[in-house]
Amino acid sequence: MTHLEDDIVALMRRVIDMLGILRKEIKVELDGHVLPDYCFPDYVDLYLQFASRERSQNVPRVYQKLNWSWEGLGTNTFEKGRQYFKDIAIDQRHFIWVDEEDDKAIEIAFSNKQVEERKE
Repeated sequence: MTHLEDDIVALMRRVIDMLGILRKEIKVELDGHVLPDYCFPDYVDLYLQFASRERSQNVPRVYQKLNWSWEGLGTNTFEKGRQYFKDIAIDQRHFIWVDEEDDKAIEIAFSNKQVEERKE
């Protein structure tokens, strides 16, 4: 490596962001002081504190750590979650079987043996 790209340099400048996403074995230093360890949920809480101030309720969250390198946290309000699933229900289409032609169409659509017929 001969140089760092601009986007990497910009990310490195965001010390707190780096602190929240790096593993605990890596220490982050700012102005000669080693910063305290943060876990990913703590890091997200820094941002959600400001969001909670704008609302009368705390921001709900779901956190899951899959292994040492993959973890995620999702947030949403109850109202937005309800609307999301309501929209899914609206997009749902019901199939009404009419005759044997429907059976043939389903067979052609999902059968690996009938790839050539699907192309027609």
